Amino acid sequence: MRMQRSEIARKIGVHRSTIGRELRRNASGR
Repeated sequence: MRMQRSEIARKIGVHRSTIGRELRRNASGR
C-alpha cells in the first residue's frame, strides 16, 4: 500500500506533536 508523501508528512507531524504534548505533560506530572 503506497501513501503520498504529504500524507506521511502530515501523519508524522501530528504524531510528533502528540508525543511532545505527552512528554511535556509527563514531565509536569512528575
